[in-house]
Amino acid sequence: MFKNCRLSTKILFVAVVITAAFGLTFAWVLPKFKKSFYDANCTKTKHLVEAAWNVLDHYAKLSQTGGMPVGEAQKTAKELIKKMRFDADNYFWINDLEPRMVMHPIKAEMDGQNLADYKDPNGKRLFGAFVEVCRKDGAGFVDYYWPKPGSPKSVAKISYVKLVPEWGWIVGSGIYLD
Repeated sequence: MFKNCRLSTKILFVAVVITAAFGLTFAWVLPKFKKSFYDANCTKTKHLVEAAWNVLDHYAKLSQTGGMPVGEAQKTAKELIKKMRFDADNYFWINDLEPRMVMHPIKAEMDGQNLADYKDPNGKRLFGAFVEVCRKDGAGFVDYYWPKPGSPKSVAKISYVKLVPEWGWIVGSGIYLD
């Protein structure tokens, strides 16, 4: 087939085949890499929320055994969670099952507010979704849109939330998907 072709044609053909093979390999690997990166970030977020949950669980159990009054235990736990950060500016928040914001370290104006009707730009009642997941499974992931700290524009985000049943509190954190 290539006996009568010039050397430049043969070289060009090999280059096209190599480029096509590279393109197909890249098209096959990129989605797998994205999914792996996404899964790793979800797992990391879950583990970090579980660490924050352990702080709340410790104080909830301490208040149940009489080691500390409930109000004092909740205040101490809430202040600890408020100060916790990871990856520079990521944070944890706490809402309850009403859903009412117990503590948001970035948007303090939300503290104490009923969030049952709070919607993201796509109309999703995200705090209601947090409550639903926690009532059903005790913990889980919820996707929605939320503005990054210091920005008014909402971007895709997925959060992991976990219920502290003794207090009816939900602790959560999330990762932006942009």
